[in-house]
Amino acid sequence: MPIDTPLTLKFERKSGRYQAKMYNPGNFIDYPSAPIFILDGKVTRDADFVARLKTNQIEQIDLFYQPDQLFANFKAIGRSGVVNIRSKSGMAIPADEEADVFRINGLQTPVEFPTLLSDQLRTKTGQPFFRPQVYWNPNLETDAQGLARFSFVQTDDWSHFRIEVLVQAENGAFGRVVAEYTVKGK
Repeated sequence: MPIDTPLTLKFERKSGRYQAKMYNPGNFIDYPSAPIFILDGKVTRDADFVARLKTNQIEQIDLFYQPDQLFANFKAIGRSGVVNIRSKSGMAIPADEEADVFRINGLQTPVEFPTLLSDQLRTKTGQPFFRPQVYWNPNLETDAQGLARFSFVQTDDWSHFRIEVLVQAENGAFGRVVAEYTVKGK
C-alpha cells in the first residue's frame, strides 16, 4: 500500500536519476521546482542521493510544505518545500554538492526574548532587573576542545537558575550539559 505524502520522488529512466517534487496545498498543484533537502543540518538539492538513502540510516524526516510556514521559516530558500532529514549516524553529502553546501543552524522561527539592553544598564543603575531571561544562540560554535564562551545579563532575582546547553556535532551527534546555580540575597 503506497504512502500518501506531499513529497514525490520519481525515477526518470532517461536520466537514470530520481527527481523530487513537493505538493503545494495553497493552490493544489506541485511547487514549480524541487524542494531542498536538509540532511543533518547541511543543505542539498540532490534528490537522487536522498531517494537512494537506506531507511535504516534515517532517524526522522520532517516535511515543510505549507506556503505561509515555508516563507516564515525558510524565506526564499524554501520556496518549493523543505525536507529535513536527521540520520542515525551522520551521513556525508555527495562530493559534487559539497562545494555548494552551507549549514542551516536551526529550524525555529526567530524569537525575541525580553532583555535588558546595555544602555539601560548604564543609565538606570539603581533599577532592578526582574524579567525572565532566555539566551538563545544557534550560531555559537565550540573550539577544537569542545569549549565555547558566551555571556548574558543575569536578572536581579534571588533564585535558583539553570543553564542548559544542547550541541550538535558535524556528524549529527547530540550532546547536552546542564549547570545549575543559586543567587542569594545579601
